[in-house]
Amino acid sequence: MPRARGSMRFRVFDGEAVIYDNAHHAMHYLNTTATLIWQCCDGASPVEDIARRFAADCGLYGDDGPTMNRVREDVARTLDELARHGLIDMPRECD
Repeated sequence: MPRARGSMRFRVFDGEAVIYDNAHHAMHYLNTTATLIWQCCDGASPVEDIARRFAADCGLYGDDGPTMNRVREDVARTLDELARHGLIDMPRECD
């Protein structure tokens, strides 16, 4: 389950985040979408729950269908990017 790394300091302004990575002395900027997803990375929520929470926050309801499939794909892609930039730890989930 994705978890935001503990060495980060952040501020959210108008839904967008500025994150400072103390460990790597790097600054990151997240748009509103990435900020919503990053804030869900609590280490307890599986990717599916994050996708559902994100969809609900965006006013998209329903468990199935092309819209929710697209949300799942977009959330997974965003999580991959956050992990690639070292903003989250994302262990592999078991099926």
